[in-house]
Amino acid sequence: ENAHLGLLLPESCLNIDAFKKMREMALKFQMRSLIDFDKPFKNLMTKVVGLALKKTPNKDQKISCFYQNSEFKRSPSSFFNNPKKIFNIHCSNKENKILDHLFSLPHITLKNNAHFAL
Repeated sequence: ENAHLGLLLPESCLNIDAFKKMREMALKFQMRSLIDFDKPFKNLMTKVVGLALKKTPNKDQKISCFYQNSEFKRSPSSFFNNPKKIFNIHCSNKENKILDHLFSLPHITLKNNAHFAL
C-alpha cells in the first residue's frame, strides 16, 4: 500500500491490443505520470515511455502526460473511455474531447467489414 512504481516501457504498450490488460491494471491505481521519452537509447529503434504510479486506488486524480516539452493533465476516465483503454498521451484535453465526441457518433469500423486493411 502507498508503494511507488516506475516503469520504462516500449511505446507500443500505450495502444497495442496485447497490452490492454496491463493498461486496465494500471488504471486501477493512482497513475502519477506518463512520459514520452522518444528514443533515448542509441541502439534501440523503438520509442520508450515512462509510467509512474502509486499503489493506491484510482480516484480519478489527474495524470501528468509529458510529450515533446508539453504537459497535459488528463483524468484516468479519459483513458477508460477510449477503445481498448488506449493511453493516447499525445492528445491534449481539448483533442481528447473531440475524439470522445467522434466516437459517440454512429460510425462504421473496418471490424467485420473488410478482408484486408493497412
